[in-house]
Amino acid sequence: VTNTSPVLTTAASLLAFDSTASDLVGADSNGFSDVFVVHRAKPFKPGARRATPWKPGATTLVSTGMGGVPADGPSFQPDLDGDQIHGAHCVAFLSDATNLVPGDTNGKTDAFVKDLSNGRVTRVSVSSSAAQADGASYDVQVDGACDRVAFTSDASNLALLRSQVPKPTVVDSPLTGAQR
Repeated sequence: VTNTSPVLTTAASLLAFDSTASDLVGADSNGFSDVFVVHRAKPFKPGARRATPWKPGATTLVSTGMGGVPADGPSFQPDLDGDQIHGAHCVAFLSDATNLVPGDTNGKTDAFVKDLSNGRVTRVSVSSSAAQADGASYDVQVDGACDRVAFTSDASNLALLRSQVPKPTVVDSPLTGAQR
């Protein structure tokens, strides 16, 4: 693989990476860095006592725009979900593209998650009211079950304000449950 960055993540049967190479898949014609997933070639035995060599199989372009068109900006820093309990089924990544989801007009690097089973791309660097981030996002990570995504951002509108955080309930007596 030529022009591949050192960012590689793997989850047993999948490997995610970003690359500027344009010859990894047929549909990569955008001239930008893209995120890819390589599927492990069969046969292999997950959980076998003796590991079988990891051999690459089919490569899939992850960072595609709506309708499967090439992303109109660079995509990078992928992170696969999956762990010893959950098989990988989503990839989190960063992108400057504006055509991955509808309404992406903030002109900032955003964090996304793509579900590998249904192809759905979700922008996760949005506020709790779905407002676009007013700053760039960095360092995206996804948990093993693809339930939670963490990222760093310099946006000022993503976190709850102190006045928006619910006050904890204090229980006076664990026996009666009296609250104040």
